[in-house]
Amino acid sequence: IRDAALRLRDTKDCNVGLNGLRLFEKLTSAIYTTDSKNTNCLGGMVAGKKKDVTSGTLYNLLAACLDSMPDGVGSNPTPLSYSPLFITKWIDYSNKYGFGYQLSDQSVGVFFNDLTRISISHDKSRVEFHDNNGRLSIVSPSTLPAWLQERYHLLRYVASYMDENLSEAGETTNVTTTSSGNTSNSSNNSSTSSTSSSGDGSNNNSNGNNKANSSSGGSSNSQTVPHVRRWDRTPKSIIMQLSNGTFQINFFKDHTKIIVSGERSSEEACLLYINSDRVSSTFKLSHVASSGCDGAIRERLVYALSCLRQYAELDGEEV
Repeated sequence: IRDAALRLRDTKDCNVGLNGLRLFEKLTSAIYTTDSKNTNCLGGMVAGKKKDVTSGTLYNLLAACLDSMPDGVGSNPTPLSYSPLFITKWIDYSNKYGFGYQLSDQSVGVFFNDLTRISISHDKSRVEFHDNNGRLSIVSPSTLPAWLQERYHLLRYVASYMDENLSEAGETTNVTTTSSGNTSNSSNNSSTSSTSSSGDGSNNNSNGNNKANSSSGGSSNSQTVPHVRRWDRTPKSIIMQLSNGTFQINFFKDHTKIIVSGERSSEEACLLYINSDRVSSTFKLSHVASSGCDGAIRERLVYALSCLRQYAELDGEEV
């Protein structure tokens, strides 16, 4: 795994045109499981509820947003001062093991090819393992059972590789209020985007850059770490969906990213957009629906809507 991973640093960026952001290729990924059990203590499992933030839910929210927003708007609503949890780094090693990723709260996970998943919390105190039936076990790193040791070592290696070789996907846009009441945006130096075996950006290390703040869904002692539920790769983009419903698309050519948080209403849902300069801004979906947005975001929302429709159909949802 080390030799294969080190070769990733020498790969070049994909330079695939968006072609109007039409989704020419049919998404066929069904690589996901619905969590059927949760845990409320280290090592113990209890029955839990299924997640109800589905692809169909987000499709309906996004479709309503696009239908409602006014035409010909060249600006965006006032950004929020926080961002939803999203994927800041990823590595595609599915030719052998699976898909590794880091979230904006610094938790890390691997989605293995056998549909099992392992994650470690941002404070490195909890290891979570989902088997391929959706059952969840939580242990501390110091008490790992023997059967989990190999996967944990792979998780640590993936985390170390991403930490040493990949930089964060985007910077937060800090929103401050001036004395006149107008909002002004400031951001730190932007960092390069994450990469994979075929390249989604450059592999520069980023030191001292501020990470995007998580408004919800982050891991803590009382919450499980959101994990990658499914992912797809097309010539234009990589598409990822977290277990909390959050839906993310990273575009290869210009390194822009669009993230819709996994919520059940447009008042709750947030839209995070990371532009080609790696500067991010977060908006309430309801504000985008009422005020509109610039053409770049709108195009990517149309693309996201097409992807969500296909995912919803794969899941047997009517949209």
